[in-house]
Amino acid sequence: MSLLLTKDGLDIAQIVQRIFSFLIGTSMWNYPLWFLVAFFVCKCVFDWIMMISFERKSSTYIQSMAALLCFAVGLCLANLRRKYGFFYPFRADIGITLVPFMLIGYYSKQIVDHMACLPILKQMASVCVLLAINVASFCHNTLVSVNSSDYGNPVFFLIGAVSGSYFVILLCQIICRIPALEKVLSWYGRNSLTIMCSHAIVLMFLAKLFLMVKRFIDISNGLLDSAKFVCCVLAMIPLCLLLSAVKVRYGAH
Repeated sequence: MSLLLTKDGLDIAQIVQRIFSFLIGTSMWNYPLWFLVAFFVCKCVFDWIMMISFERKSSTYIQSMAALLCFAVGLCLANLRRKYGFFYPFRADIGITLVPFMLIGYYSKQIVDHMACLPILKQMASVCVLLAINVASFCHNTLVSVNSSDYGNPVFFLIGAVSGSYFVILLCQIICRIPALEKVLSWYGRNSLTIMCSHAIVLMFLAKLFLMVKRFIDISNGLLDSAKFVCCVLAMIPLCLLLSAVKVRYGAH
């Protein structure tokens, strides 16, 4: 905050710049927020596709072709970004590229429900198969970083992303067979947006705190990273409870 203060008071230009950086997903003080603005673009494009294809013949075909077109356009925009250093407001290139995944998720509800009803042995076998597909696609692809619009081989990227998503969903279904773990995962799931929007700030303070501790105590970097992760997870609990209480308090009115 002191960086925003001048001799004459608040630096309005700096404040406006930081707010604008937050809105277009370039805020360095909590960088994971880039996903929110990209998701906003993705949802807008997806809703538009669903609207224009609603109650049309071969609507599924239209939606699939439109999603693949969005994916191709997103890859082209990503190439231009890397080649010429373009920056797209609201991370539009990423949002357009991710449209096929939203469509897959839209049509996956029945598949996910079916997976939840499978016997435990079939679920475990499916988890192993999905993990093998995901690892194989990852090993045959180059570096993938959605934040940097690096997707490597588009085919391997799609296969790896879809198989990885189903792997996580099915693994969570298996874990949720244990009531205690189901409650924990459900709680973190309900607060996932709060965690995503705040964990980077918490980690930033923890990193500085542990850096001070390391001056007095010799701690390995691996142990330090593990301690930061555990402390961050624990810190999220009271923060989420506080925000939930505020939501209930003022949401009721």
